[in-house]
Amino acid sequence: MTAHRRTASWLILSLILGWLVLLPRPAHAQQSITLERLVIRLWPEFDRPDVLVLLSGQVAGEVSEPVELTFALPPGISLNAVAFANEETGELFTAEHSMEGDRLTLISPNGTFHIEFYDPAIQFDGETRRYSFEWAAGYAVNELQLEVQQPAGGRNLSVDPPGGVSDVDQFGLAIYTLTQTGLPAGEPVRITFSYEKTDNALTVDLLAPPTGEQPQAESVPSAGGVNIPWAWVAVGAGVLLAAGGGYWYFRQEREPPAPRARSGKRQQTGKRFCTQCGKAVEPGDKFCRHCGARLR
Repeated sequence: MTAHRRTASWLILSLILGWLVLLPRPAHAQQSITLERLVIRLWPEFDRPDVLVLLSGQVAGEVSEPVELTFALPPGISLNAVAFANEETGELFTAEHSMEGDRLTLISPNGTFHIEFYDPAIQFDGETRRYSFEWAAGYAVNELQLEVQQPAGGRNLSVDPPGGVSDVDQFGLAIYTLTQTGLPAGEPVRITFSYEKTDNALTVDLLAPPTGEQPQAESVPSAGGVNIPWAWVAVGAGVLLAAGGGYWYFRQEREPPAPRARSGKRQQTGKRFCTQCGKAVEPGDKFCRHCGARLR
């Protein structure tokens, strides 16, 4: 190769390397994101004969600009909601998001996220129900909390892995909570549970007061034999959203799944939701047009 050709080759290589250096880079490299907290709630037979899965959490560190998060969701699920939370009030707002195959990408303005989907993989064997959940967040997680709710009318809840704590949630239902720390990025989360139930009634139907009657202050026994203060149930979800940081909200009639975005296109609505019945409300409304509850 002549000196002229060698000089020309080095010049072309230098131009290519310089062009690569000048290429724009993503604002948030996925490898740099860590989740400070991730809560996975599993509610079988809540308002559908499936398992309602609720994923909520917070990105670690100070968030000064919108964060893009991508999660690979389990196959066969039905996406119900994608939101972020007001950190002061716990109020949920629909997040800009898109779906490509099983991969969900969302934009969170403050690093919080709340994802809901239904998983039909629960198995029915007579009075016994079984379900296994396996999922990887794709990000390192400082604190992971797994929670299984025993549905109204259920009994003999058994959960694996062991080592968790049994308690009662805001609906008066038995729950099992397991906390783990220091989960590496891509580490699978696995949990299996079973319980017994003699009928196919849903939790929201068993907990709902009779039609046309207002919730009363006194306790009323549920189908599972647990006394539930209905007035507290009616407002408990809204209070816990603000105080508990778990992004709870109770909806007797849930919003239908948001239509999936076409490939490569994002959705954003900015809707507000009633923390009591879950219905969408209009900007400026102080009371829910569907159930009459005061909006937060």
